Amino acid sequence: MSILTDAITQWADSRDAYRLLHDYYRGRHQLQFASRDFQDKQAQKLLTDTVMSLRENLCPAAVTAFTDGIAIQQWTTTGDGHDNDGTAKTHGLSRLEGFIDRAGFIYGDAYAIVWPGPNGLTPTFCDPTTMAAQPDPDDTSQLAWAARIWADNEYGRVNLYYPDRLERWITKQRLAGEMPANGDAWTGCTDNDGPIIAHQFGTVPVCWWKRDPDDHMSHGNSVLTDVIPLQDALNKTLADLIITTETYARPFYALLNHDVSDIRNPYAPAQPQQERRIDPDKQQFWATNGPGPLLRFDPPDLTPLLKVQDAFAAKIARVVGIPYHYLSQSTGDVPSGEALRILSARRTATIKAWQRDAEPVWNGLLQLLGVEPGIQWAEPMPLDPIEQLQVAQAKQQLGYALVDIVHDLDEPDPDGVVQRASDTAAQSAQAAGRALMTGAIGYDS
Repeated sequence: MSILTDAITQWADSRDAYRLLHDYYRGRHQLQFASRDFQDKQAQKLLTDTVMSLRENLCPAAVTAFTDGIAIQQWTTTGDGHDNDGTAKTHGLSRLEGFIDRAGFIYGDAYAIVWPGPNGLTPTFCDPTTMAAQPDPDDTSQLAWAARIWADNEYGRVNLYYPDRLERWITKQRLAGEMPANGDAWTGCTDNDGPIIAHQFGTVPVCWWKRDPDDHMSHGNSVLTDVIPLQDALNKTLADLIITTETYARPFYALLNHDVSDIRNPYAPAQPQQERRIDPDKQQFWATNGPGPLLRFDPPDLTPLLKVQDAFAAKIARVVGIPYHYLSQSTGDVPSGEALRILSARRTATIKAWQRDAEPVWNGLLQLLGVEPGIQWAEPMPLDPIEQLQVAQAKQQLGYALVDIVHDLDEPDPDGVVQRASDTAAQSAQAAGRALMTGAIGYDS
């Protein structure tokens, strides 16, 4: 099998899984919770449109609970003499980082290509659903090849990146269905750029970030893999809630002679009313001349269903490893300080694991851009202001220098703060000396 056909096969194998993850993140759920009996008897016959569109999408919250705590604070290490921050602004690396982090947690994989553009070398984020890559088995820190696969003007396109060249392929015929995995269906591009473009990177100019891979050769794992079944179960409780309330309401429709309008298009011609007759063999009327009420309908208790919904949200938080308040923004249930730090231990560990795996890839991207690599990550769980002041107070009691304490508080003007504190202390000492000399205070005060 040629590398071209191998790339297309790998891409096709992962594409459907990627699309499912993306659909759930964007709220396009498949409602796989429902049994066939439920779909046939309930969802398809009772409130079809409403039931089949129900969702309480917690997938974005499960992703952003992690990505909100990930940021590259500096693109250069302290004291190495290289300033990468200007390069980061020029190439939009902070924006690229946001795309990479989000894709890494949604798909488990994220990709970027570095290639010459109108303004020099340009890093470009690539949708994982268009990518395939193969690590070098002899050096798993490098890629043997990478491919970008997409459709363009009804033709299939493949860009194959190697350590020394780019091969550009296009289908001989317009696409009539799936991307062909037969090498005979492809030919080199014949436009002005030609079928092969040599480059001088010395390595495949594609960066591949993986979240929690099983090994160096495998793909990463999405954080949504274990969320989707629970998301389906949560959606099922919403369907149960709607169906229960609708079923309870239907007898009242009959008693009140209420006709629920089923007009989907108010501008369509009116349809004649359907005449409903009583079948005496199947239906009967009952009446009484005694005191009422004739019938009593106790409303259903929906509290258990609401509790089940909250329980599934709590399960998602527990499975993913985030505090529950990320999924339920209710007043009074948000921890803080040390309690929040303990509850966020798994989240913090997951973020640091991603940073550990992602840092070599970011360094590789900087090298492709011709910049000395080295980054510093922002603290994923920084101290809140009250905690910072408590730590500063403890350091002061231990005898730490004021200038060191102020630096730890991230004051914008630490030297000015120290100088003002020294001036204030000197003024207080002078005032106390004058008061002592004038007798305003005694020696034992």
